[in-house]
Amino acid sequence: MRRYAMAGTRKDLLACARLLSLAPDAEQAKRLLAGFEKASEGRPLAGLPEELIAAIASRGGGSLALRLRQGSAAALDESLTAIASEQTPKSDRLKLVQVLAEIHPPAAATVLQQVMQSAKDADLQNAALAALQAYEDPQIGQTVVALLGTFPETVRPTALNLLASRRAWARSLLNAVDAGEVAPRTVPVEVLQRILFQRDDQIAALVEKHFGSVKGATTAVMLRQVDSLKQVLAVGTGSPYNGRKLFLASCGKCHLLFEEGGQIGPNLTSYNRADLHAMLVNVVNPSAQIREGFENFVAVTRDGRTLNGFIVDQDSRVVVIRGGDGQTTSLRRDELDELAASLQSLMPEGLLKDYSEQQLRDLFSYLRATQPLATR
Repeated sequence: MRRYAMAGTRKDLLACARLLSLAPDAEQAKRLLAGFEKASEGRPLAGLPEELIAAIASRGGGSLALRLRQGSAAALDESLTAIASEQTPKSDRLKLVQVLAEIHPPAAATVLQQVMQSAKDADLQNAALAALQAYEDPQIGQTVVALLGTFPETVRPTALNLLASRRAWARSLLNAVDAGEVAPRTVPVEVLQRILFQRDDQIAALVEKHFGSVKGATTAVMLRQVDSLKQVLAVGTGSPYNGRKLFLASCGKCHLLFEEGGQIGPNLTSYNRADLHAMLVNVVNPSAQIREGFENFVAVTRDGRTLNGFIVDQDSRVVVIRGGDGQTTSLRRDELDELAASLQSLMPEGLLKDYSEQQLRDLFSYLRATQPLATR
């Protein structure tokens, strides 16, 4: 079912309809619908063949999310009500927000902004901010800039990525910096690098005025940093238990180690962590060697959005990108103006600059551990 649905031609979609009609019982039909829905992620379903619409209807119509992707006005109304309600289970709200991010109906923008501003859960705020990237309204950027200081630390990166994704929103952020309303130190260099993808003279001038050059350090400078770190790590000992806490608070937001952490970047468990020099080079200069499958791609859409991140899935119709904030965006190929690999890693430089010497020893003591720690 999934193979036919992902192919998406009329012939394949009619095959989906036939499979549904041949399902021997409700349980088998439910499994087929689940497969169809999984294959439909990131793909609006307006314009399905009448035979498939009838087959889906005869099997109960599918989930609310599936009906929403089909363009049902009633499903949209029901979804917006569910998203806005604190009584709706979080998992249901998140799934519906993610569907709205893929199909971005104009009527959803207001509710998404309400969730962004008032949701008590960071995951919901992040999902709403990611969904709002699909809307061109300049007011969205102005609202997010005004709210920057109120967002929790787990939401702020997604808010900054939203502002970097469109020219008008990037200007709103930089104008706020220019007016003294946003402190330059609160805008990370990786956000500035993404903003410069906009290729706009006014934006470039404001970045230069308040941040100077945002190019990465030279290779010679980075090698000196590596040598300096080696000297620090050669003196004294570190606590892997303290290092684990540091890892989970920083590296672990993107990387997995011993089944703990995020799943944005490569899993470090099988990485050769005994080679200290190689590990330090990759941390100090992430762009020196980018692991296959984790190349940073820059996507520019026809409506003026700029996104970057890893390609986590793609087929003939859809490209799915996961950004450094962990948010996943589905883009139809027919809405892409440009998609190209960047030589710049998604992992930012300067990750170790705020650590004390003892914290560095602790962190690398854990990173070089050969087995999980006994934490219970």
